[in-house]
Amino acid sequence: RYLLNFEKYRPSEICILARNSMYREMAYKALKEAGDQSHIIKLGLMETTGENKSGRVSSLHSAKGHEYAAVFIVGMVDGVFPVRGLSPADIDQERALLYVGVTRARDIVYLSYSQSDANGRWLERSRFLRELTTSCDSLVFRQ
Repeated sequence: RYLLNFEKYRPSEICILARNSMYREMAYKALKEAGDQSHIIKLGLMETTGENKSGRVSSLHSAKGHEYAAVFIVGMVDGVFPVRGLSPADIDQERALLYVGVTRARDIVYLSYSQSDANGRWLERSRFLRELTTSCDSLVFRQ
């Protein structure tokens, strides 16, 4: 609501990106419960016509080539982003995918993670967040 009410962004200028479908579905559900008529944008369906009054929820792959005022990247936990069990080369590809997501934002990027899952199991913050701490203008961890 802050971005809509105080920064005066239109919903169509905000995108929530997630590495996997579970996190995209959770984001979609949360927006829908908040009264937003959001939709999940799947590969090949990114373009819309007219004034779109809904927020966007998308995969990182589908966001390539698009720009938003604000981007939220959710699910920044090890095992999700990056996916568990990858080779070093595959980790580099995951890092490049995060770069794609971060560079979709014109003004601001929010990176989000949970400390525990729905069953109360501890989740480790993504190693990518730890790497970013040395190269960000501003990085705030909130609980």
